[in-house]
Amino acid sequence: LTSVEGSFTGTEPEIHIEENEILKETINSAIIQSVVQPKIIRGVSEWKPKAGMKTNLLNPMHQWILPWLPHLKDDTILGTILLEVRRKLKSTISFLSKTEADMSKFVRSCVRILSPWRNLYTDSVIFGLTSESITPRLARSLARIEISFPASGQNWDQIHELFELFGQNLMSVDNFLSLFDGEIMPTWASTLHFSINHGSRDMIEAKAFYLSWKKQLFDSETTGPRSARKTLRSDDIICRYFYSGLEMMRASLESNEELLAKLEPPNPEDCNYRLSLLHRANGKRGSTGFTPSTARGHQVKMKGDRNIASFLDVITDFTRHHDIEFHPKTGSNSTKDGKPVFLFGGHPVYFDKNVLFTLRGGSW
Repeated sequence: LTSVEGSFTGTEPEIHIEENEILKETINSAIIQSVVQPKIIRGVSEWKPKAGMKTNLLNPMHQWILPWLPHLKDDTILGTILLEVRRKLKSTISFLSKTEADMSKFVRSCVRILSPWRNLYTDSVIFGLTSESITPRLARSLARIEISFPASGQNWDQIHELFELFGQNLMSVDNFLSLFDGEIMPTWASTLHFSINHGSRDMIEAKAFYLSWKKQLFDSETTGPRSARKTLRSDDIICRYFYSGLEMMRASLESNEELLAKLEPPNPEDCNYRLSLLHRANGKRGSTGFTPSTARGHQVKMKGDRNIASFLDVITDFTRHHDIEFHPKTGSNSTKDGKPVFLFGGHPVYFDKNVLFTLRGGSW
């Protein structure tokens, strides 16, 4: 074509250049449609995760799929591919959860897997993946976190990994905050209260313990699309824990045993992130935190000498003891007649007047 174009005079070479560009675009489009698209669809369908060294996958999907996406002009085909990729991402996280015993490596691997796809999916899709596949295991790990007193021996790795997951916009605000006020803060408050009330009563160490946690959770800057520490500073439940910590120290300095007893925090074994999620979903902010009025002995409604638990609390306790998935549904269809929908073992349910309704065959 180059030699032929050189033999023309006037504007003819320009015309042929335009024709060549159109021909090139047509051929490229035909190749993409007839060769590349089928191979990508088949490749995604047949793809399975394979573990490599240092928790890296040997064949991550984003390396061979993402470069081709700008060339796929058919929205239907693109939607089909992304739907299948979404399923594969979930199966990949499940694969890592079974093959990677170390929690820190598991979280870092999940961040590497999900981050390349973040801008291609809505918040509800990404947050749904982490809520279903990452948050439950992270919660179990955080529930066993050792709170060191004095704080000089504290290991902050799990806290920082949670910050990274949230900072990369891979976790919802409710899940992030619920992990803190459901799994971490009750143990933190109990550790401080025990050290002040039954331990050495060393107020210098208590002050250092308090300031160390305050700095880690509130003061330092973070990188990424969202600030984890700013989110914590803005949450009334988390701030309530720290305020109550100050009240504990004040009560100890004033030798106010009665106030110190009232400030005893809830038993960490009675708290978990799913219960916290339920309270947040129902608008009961403050239920999982504690202040002098919500310390142990004042957390539930009383009638005579009997504690009254709601039907929702009973269901929550049942699922927690039997390790059944139970959390608010996010995204579309997350409410039914104004009532929040929950996933009970993966099945959509909602509560109305102490009756549980479940979705079967398209109807409740």
